[in-house]
Amino acid sequence: MKNILIVDDDHLLIKSLLKFLNKHIPDKKFYIHTAENGCKAIEILNSQKIDLIITDLVMPKLNGFKLIAYVIGQYPTIPVVVMTAFGNRQTGQRIRKLGILNYIEKPIDFRKIYQLITNQKIYGEPQTNYPEKISSLMQIISMENMTSTLRISTKDKIGNIYFRNGDLIHASVKSKIHPEHPLELLDWINKENQNSLNSALDIVSWEDVKIDLMDTCNQEERTIEMPLEYIILEGLKNRKIQPNHVKTPDKIAINEDKIPSTIKIIKAMELFKNEFTPGVINSDIIYVNDAKSLASWNSNDKSSGLFTEIVQMMNEYLHKRLFNWGDYIVMDLADNKIALIILMNRFIWSILVDGSRIQLGTLLSIILPKAVQKFKQAFIEETEN
Repeated sequence: MKNILIVDDDHLLIKSLLKFLNKHIPDKKFYIHTAENGCKAIEILNSQKIDLIITDLVMPKLNGFKLIAYVIGQYPTIPVVVMTAFGNRQTGQRIRKLGILNYIEKPIDFRKIYQLITNQKIYGEPQTNYPEKISSLMQIISMENMTSTLRISTKDKIGNIYFRNGDLIHASVKSKIHPEHPLELLDWINKENQNSLNSALDIVSWEDVKIDLMDTCNQEERTIEMPLEYIILEGLKNRKIQPNHVKTPDKIAINEDKIPSTIKIIKAMELFKNEFTPGVINSDIIYVNDAKSLASWNSNDKSSGLFTEIVQMMNEYLHKRLFNWGDYIVMDLADNKIALIILMNRFIWSILVDGSRIQLGTLLSIILPKAVQKFKQAFIEETEN
């Protein structure tokens, strides 16, 4: 017998759906459990063996996204189906971003739920792609602005990823085994002392893990500034694929954009900052699709959002009139400020300069060419690797 858990706070919908399913599903082959919110669903999960979860997203007490986070952490092999009206484009993007490919749009067609429940393929042999589960859970924590600690354990090490209000602020890796051989001990000490960013990149790629999600964050200091999306991309890119591993889905590996190496970009930003600090007010490398910063110095969210909107708007008008971009845009702003926007695929490097401290000639003949060169080089090196 298969145990199905349906989670929705719409009592009339649940009542009608149960009536339909009880009439059509084969006797003694399926048992339907229902819950009106995520908290009740968790109680059932902890007391029953559940084979399939069908959940709404918008519910009181504990919404569908947080329920999915719990399921990924505690029951990673249980398939999840989302019932949603989407309502807006963002909700649909969030669902697909998490790799939840099974969803049913509202208004619900009961026949589709019946077909789903009785389709044996959905209960197939569980193949847990742990890096995908880890990255999905990290994205849910971020999207829901959760303050949490994500603990990932393997047979020989423990990794902690700390989130505060949805921001990944720190990560650490500890070994469960203390080696005795001097060389092995030295290697163990080096891994124990690896920096926070490297720990996060390492944890994302782990296989055969136990996942725990805790509702606390004991880490105060923020040691990671890099956006979550790029930690996931870099971590999965560095993962060593074994023959028996499940292939990482295309939705995570964005091959079409030639994503730059985040480490090289940060180093380029650091060199640029050190060379031109006196006149540079702030600098951001931004992913145009969501206006999030990949690397920054004195980051300013308003500037990032403004420059992104300008690029998107100009791109639309240029495309309509069959014009193409060059390498950069220079804008003269009020209060003697100058904005540079360097373009590269779906990324822009915005640099806000104090015009009273850097002459325009120096800006155009020295600073701008160097910045363009550094930005392009990151893409060239990444393509060659």
